[in-house]
Amino acid sequence: MKDSTSPRKVTSIPNWHDRKAKSNLNITVLREFLFELPLACAYVDKDLTYSFTNRAHQIIWNRSEEEIVGRPVVEVIGSENFAKSRPHIERAVSGERNSLEVKVDFPGAGPSIVKVDFIPHRSLQGKLLGCFVVCDNLTEQKRVELERLKYLEKYQSLYNHTPAMLHSIDRSGRIVSVSKYWLEVLGYNKDEVLGRLSTEFLTEESAKFANNVILPEFYRTGFCKDVPYNMLTKRGEVLDVLLSAIAERNENGEIERSVAVTVDVTNLKRAEAEKKELESQLRHAQKMEALGTLAGGIAHDFNNILSGIIGYSELALGKIPKGSALGNYLQQVHSSAYRAKNLVQQILTFSQRAASEKVPVRIGRVIDEIVSLAKATFQAGVRVNHHSADPDLHIIGDATQLHQVLLNILTNAYHAVDEMEGEIEIYAESVNVGKRYADSHGRIKPGPYVRVTISDNGRGMNEEVKKRIFEPYFTTKKSGQGSGLGLSVCHGIVANHGGTISVWSKPGKGAKFAIYLPQVFAMEYRTPETTPAHDLPSEGRIMFIDDEPMLAQLGADMLSALGYQVMSFSNATEALQVFLNSPNEYDLIVTDLSMPGINGAQLVREVRAMRADIPIILSTGYGAKHEQENLGNIDLLDFLSKPFSLNELRDAVHNLICRSKGN
Repeated sequence: MKDSTSPRKVTSIPNWHDRKAKSNLNITVLREFLFELPLACAYVDKDLTYSFTNRAHQIIWNRSEEEIVGRPVVEVIGSENFAKSRPHIERAVSGERNSLEVKVDFPGAGPSIVKVDFIPHRSLQGKLLGCFVVCDNLTEQKRVELERLKYLEKYQSLYNHTPAMLHSIDRSGRIVSVSKYWLEVLGYNKDEVLGRLSTEFLTEESAKFANNVILPEFYRTGFCKDVPYNMLTKRGEVLDVLLSAIAERNENGEIERSVAVTVDVTNLKRAEAEKKELESQLRHAQKMEALGTLAGGIAHDFNNILSGIIGYSELALGKIPKGSALGNYLQQVHSSAYRAKNLVQQILTFSQRAASEKVPVRIGRVIDEIVSLAKATFQAGVRVNHHSADPDLHIIGDATQLHQVLLNILTNAYHAVDEMEGEIEIYAESVNVGKRYADSHGRIKPGPYVRVTISDNGRGMNEEVKKRIFEPYFTTKKSGQGSGLGLSVCHGIVANHGGTISVWSKPGKGAKFAIYLPQVFAMEYRTPETTPAHDLPSEGRIMFIDDEPMLAQLGADMLSALGYQVMSFSNATEALQVFLNSPNEYDLIVTDLSMPGINGAQLVREVRAMRADIPIILSTGYGAKHEQENLGNIDLLDFLSKPFSLNELRDAVHNLICRSKGN
């Protein structure tokens, strides 16, 4: 019998130690693996106490291993989180595997959405010992999913509500989907559209362009951009659109369908057309302004020449017996010079520089006079329809010049319809002009205007003619029917009144002229008082200034002939110095307004600074009454338009001397 104390087989001892060492090694490796696992992992005993925690679990709860292991779960995760997870832990330690998706505000990771798996743990004998708790942070995954859903929602919303109009077509070109806005713009419902060829909603010309040019290229390249089409609404209206599309291909690279975005640019194209029209009108206004400046300069110099002819012919006529041959010759010179003066007056009117006396004018009265004249002179076949104007429609202007404007345009309308049963309409109304329209029409000011409209059903004009009608000497009339100055003068008169003229016309559709004149109301004006001229003796000492030596001498000769003592100057600086040396020796000054060096306005200010009561006459070839507000004492200030006659000079001097003496 063997001794019970005899040693075991040596071979059995290493095997047992090896197995135990390997088991301990496996546990160590598993523990290290769990500790470094990126998922938050912990072990909870049956008494709901932590006995293990890995690094990720410690991080999300912002606690060390010593602050977790051996402590109840409730102390680590807090009562609120424990209340949510306790039922799941208890089920797990009872043998039921389960999970929970919950929102947790981790102190170490912030608000997170996590999936928590509760995994029961049994001994080798099957005894329940506790459970593993594994947390998978789904926050980023949920965020991405939410963003994807939002994107799909936005895409669907964009497709349904975008104002750009969206539709999709299949390989055969039939519509398979369409946005809500597409339907709204064209006036259809979805059932009327789906399954129809997309080209059915284009005009005939655009459909041909699509089938022959755009679609073959699209099927080759798979895209198109900003293709201009004309679409038809259900009501038959034509829309200007730009279409862009991109193809969707299958795995074989074949186009299965396409998505197209259509932008309605109808209003944009109209705005562009209006902009071009406004720019054209602005260029025309600038062109007319430049022509006016040139014409005004020429007229100014021509007036100086006429002043000498008219003045000296009058002086000569006063010294020659009436009825003599020489007197008749001079009378012809004088008459011709006056005809030239009237022509220059038209040029000045065109250039907006003509001097005129503006008073309150009831526009209805001017229209009544024009219509009465037209009905008496026009052929019976031409009807003139007249709508009586509101008697309260007033402007500040020159009634004679306005009469000229309306009669000229009315006569043009008559010539446009004289070979047919024609109809002309004229009426006036009050309108308000906005800044945009004002800026593009000769730079007039926004505000209330009286608009006089003269329209006819005559031949009309093409665009080229319409652009040139206000140019001087441009005419489409037959020889002898007009000089071509009429409408250019009308343009100048209206512009000189602070207004503008707009024209609409098409060949065969007639023409419409709209004359805009600033409206005034009763409280804005009063009738100016006039001072009658008195026939005073021609005595007094006068200073006459003009930079043209011939005109300076003419002024001295004319005033001397009237009985005045005169000193004439062709140098304004010299004249000013003489006056400043002896300011009380002169009873009146006559000076040209436009002079080199010191001009007339500057001279007046210098003279008035020394002697405020000196009466002054400004002679000018331009209408310059706007200057008077800067010249002081307007009661002793008058204007005399060149070329002036001996009688006009006499009356102006008498009148002003009379006023200066209080008579």
